[in-house]
Amino acid sequence: MKKGYLLVVCLLVSLTAYGQSPTQIKLVSGDYPPFTGQSLPGGGLVTRLVQATFAQTFDGAQIKVSFEPWARGLANTENQKYQATFPYFRNEQRAAAFYFSQPVIFIENVFYHNQSADTKSYDKKTICLPLGYAKGRLDELIQAHDMTLIRPASMLQCFKMLSKKRVDLLACSKRVGEFFTDHYPQFQGLKFSPSDPAMALVPLYVIFPKKSGHAIVSRFNLALQQLKHSGSYQEILDSY
Repeated sequence: MKKGYLLVVCLLVSLTAYGQSPTQIKLVSGDYPPFTGQSLPGGGLVTRLVQATFAQTFDGAQIKVSFEPWARGLANTENQKYQATFPYFRNEQRAAAFYFSQPVIFIENVFYHNQSADTKSYDKKTICLPLGYAKGRLDELIQAHDMTLIRPASMLQCFKMLSKKRVDLLACSKRVGEFFTDHYPQFQGLKFSPSDPAMALVPLYVIFPKKSGHAIVSRFNLALQQLKHSGSYQEILDSY
């Protein structure tokens, strides 16, 4: 009896490790409008893309998305409270602890500025980027033009600082800028200019803990490709 019981347990563990479909998928994200956010319709654009991909990955599974502060959600995912978290930029520190999916979306980075501002030169300009947002190749631009980087706690604070001319530029994705200028009347006079072409398009990923995510990330990537080929991916993008 004991040998038979152990055999069944080992078989169940093996099936789970190699990708048996779970009945529930627990995910976590944070506040990054219009891409993610608890108050956004459908949880935001990227939330909808991720949910649709997981629905394609595990047919019939219940997909639950929680929203937590970014640092807490990341830690809870690494500790396997959640199967994955999103959306994240790639860096070496995260790559050491997480598997990265194929890019779920590419965002177009721009610089917002006041309508009357001189944007012909970046020299000595002050630029705003919230804490927690990846700088990417922005550091190279800052060093080349002797710019000053200001990092408040939120994107909303950056937009407030820009509208009051406390900073010269604000770095964000075009969709993020459009969200704030559409939803806050005080920001509607702000304009954007394309950022440096070398840093304009940035991928965002779903990330999976290395302790348990190897099988699931492979299946997620396959489902993401299927979602794109079916046209459903583009339909979600177009809805925003």
